[in-house]
Amino acid sequence: MSMEAWIEPALWMGVLKATLVFVVGFYIGRLYRRRVNAIETKRINLTPDNRTVLSNLGYYAIVVITLMVALSVLGIDLTSLAIVAGAISVGIGFGLQNIVSNFISGLIMMFEKSVRVGDLVELPSGQWGFIRQIRLRATTVTTFDNIDIIVPNSTFIGENIINLTYDDSVRRLMIPFSVAYGSEVATVQRVVLEAIESHPDLGFLRDNPARKPQVRMTALGDSALEFVLVIWIDAASTERPPSFDFHFLPVIYEALNRAEISIPFPQMDIHLKRG
Repeated sequence: MSMEAWIEPALWMGVLKATLVFVVGFYIGRLYRRRVNAIETKRINLTPDNRTVLSNLGYYAIVVITLMVALSVLGIDLTSLAIVAGAISVGIGFGLQNIVSNFISGLIMMFEKSVRVGDLVELPSGQWGFIRQIRLRATTVTTFDNIDIIVPNSTFIGENIINLTYDDSVRRLMIPFSVAYGSEVATVQRVVLEAIESHPDLGFLRDNPARKPQVRMTALGDSALEFVLVIWIDAASTERPPSFDFHFLPVIYEALNRAEISIPFPQMDIHLKRG
């Protein structure tokens, strides 16, 4: 029997074994991903983001191992292949360093939990929004205007991000206003507090005695007595920008107007001297 007759069955046998390895490996990878995605996150204290990362990383790791085993079955020397792959990866690394940086940053975010899905954050651009999705390359932030912003993950690692709901979603909101000189301080405080507490549509905490609304006098201004309304809100449940709540100002104005408490405007005295 000729050499070609022996080589051809051996080659086909190697291809068959490699194909079988591919099929089994991909089946195991898909089975692993399906099992991980079916895990109940509350039972083992695992967030949905971490579950997604574990399923994807495990799946791709199984695929890579399957590829290496299949190449070994075909008789391909993995040592020489690793050298070539290393040289190619160096060249690709320089061109894809931003993508790699965002990928690593995404992994850090998901395991460190510095930001999570549902958190209310302020971006370096000054925009506020809720984190809707954390992927391996970028994070989706939805603003209060229902605009989705795709933010690279490296931004959350390399720059200062304000997370209002990192440890506690309750935060203090201070709304300044002023009244004319001659107004009674106690009356101003009583009128504003009664109007705020009797309004049903204002979203602030009412049941916590330590965080009751307060009206404080802050300064004797040039033309007015300056006050501030101090309230506490749940930033995770609000649908309005947390830096300024415009729903409180009309209530304050109407309360002061009904009580005939004057709201001042800047005044200036001009003295004319004869030459």
